[in-house]
Amino acid sequence: MLSKSYRVAVSTIALLCASLSHAADDGASPYSFEGQYRLDYWTGLSGPLKSRLGHSGLLDVRLSVDGEKAWAWAGGRIFVQAQATHGNHPNRRQSAVQGIDNAEVAVNAARIFQAWVEQSLLDDRVSILFGLFDLNSEFDITESSATLIHPSFGISSEIGQTGRNGPSIFPVTSLAVRGAWKVNDQITWRTALFDAVPGDPAQPHGTHIKLGQGDGTLLISELGYAHKAGENDVNKLAFGAWRYSSRFNDHVDTGSAGDPLKRKNHGAYVLGERTLWNANEDGSRGVDAFLRLGWAAGSVNQMDKALGAGVMWRGPFASRPKDKLTIGVAAEHNSHKWREARRAAGEADPAAEVAYELSYRALVNDWLSVQPDVQWVRNHGNQSPNSDALLVGVRLDFSF
Repeated sequence: MLSKSYRVAVSTIALLCASLSHAADDGASPYSFEGQYRLDYWTGLSGPLKSRLGHSGLLDVRLSVDGEKAWAWAGGRIFVQAQATHGNHPNRRQSAVQGIDNAEVAVNAARIFQAWVEQSLLDDRVSILFGLFDLNSEFDITESSATLIHPSFGISSEIGQTGRNGPSIFPVTSLAVRGAWKVNDQITWRTALFDAVPGDPAQPHGTHIKLGQGDGTLLISELGYAHKAGENDVNKLAFGAWRYSSRFNDHVDTGSAGDPLKRKNHGAYVLGERTLWNANEDGSRGVDAFLRLGWAAGSVNQMDKALGAGVMWRGPFASRPKDKLTIGVAAEHNSHKWREARRAAGEADPAAEVAYELSYRALVNDWLSVQPDVQWVRNHGNQSPNSDALLVGVRLDFSF
C-alpha cells in the first residue's frame, strides 16, 4: 500500500493533468508532461561493496504550463515536478563522502520536488520566479558533465555539503525567489534567495515547507557567458558566489565559556566548458570538456576546496551518433580546521577524497538508454590509511 507521501505526490500530478486537459486556440497544447524512471545497480570489485549488490531507483514526473497559451497570461509559466525514490542505499554502504550515485537519497520517499511560478518581462530579458526551486537547475551546472553518475558532477561538493539540511537541491528543495536578467544574447545574471533549511529535518518523508525558527536564508548569484556556434556546441564560462545569513559552529575555536564560536558560511565557484572538436559537419559528434573549481569556508565546513573536470565524447562511433562516452574526476579537499578537530578527537584526518568515473551512455531507442559505469574512489569515506574502492554499475533510464 502506498504511503501518504506517495499518494499526495501522485495525486497532485494526476489532478493537474486532469484539470489541464484542453488545448490552446491554435491547436497546440499549452501543457507539457514528461517523466522518467531511473534504475541503478552497483557492486564493488574492491571496498565495502565488494561482492555485494546495491541499487537506487528514481521516478520523476514533470508538468509545465505555458500561461500565454493556456490563459492568455503573457510571459507566465507554471512548473511542477514530483519524485519518488527507492533503493538499499549503496552510497551509505560504500561510505564515500562525495557519494557515488546521484539518484540515491538518505530517506526514500515521494515528494513534490519543484513547484513554481515564473513571470517573464521586457521581451523575455527579465524573469522572476517564486516557489519550491532546485538551485542546481540553473546554478553551478555544465551540460558536458550531465551524463556522469557521481553526485559531484551535478552540484559541486563544497556547496552540496552546506546548511543544516543541505542547500535547496535534490532531493529536498525550499521556497525561493529567483531573478534573472539576460544582459544580451550571451551574458545572463541570475540571483536567488532561498529559505536556508529545505523541508523539515525532523520529518524527512514527504514535502514540508517550514519557515522561521532561525532558519535564515541562502543567497546565491551567478554571472554567466554562454555562446553556441552550432546546435550541439557548448561554450560557457560562469562565476558564482553564495552566502548563508545564519552563522555556524567553528570546528575548533571556542569562546570563554567553551562554546564554539559562530562563523560566516560562504563560498564561490568558477566553471567552464567548451567544445574542443567536432567530428562531422553538423557538429552532432564531437568532444566537449568541462572544469569546475569551488571554495567554501573551512572554519565551518568539512570541505574547503573542490575540483571537477572531464571530457565527453558525443557519438564516439559513427554508427552510434547519439551515444556519449564521458570520463571525469571529482576531488574534495578537507579543511585544516576540520582535520585539526579530527586529530583532537583521535580520529583519522585525511586530506582528500578523489573519485574517477568512466561512463558510456548508449541510447537504445527513444525511450530507453543503458549506461555502464565504472568508478574508482580513492580514500573513500576519508578513511586512513588510504582505502580505495573500485565500483562497477549500470544505469537504466526509461523515458515517457
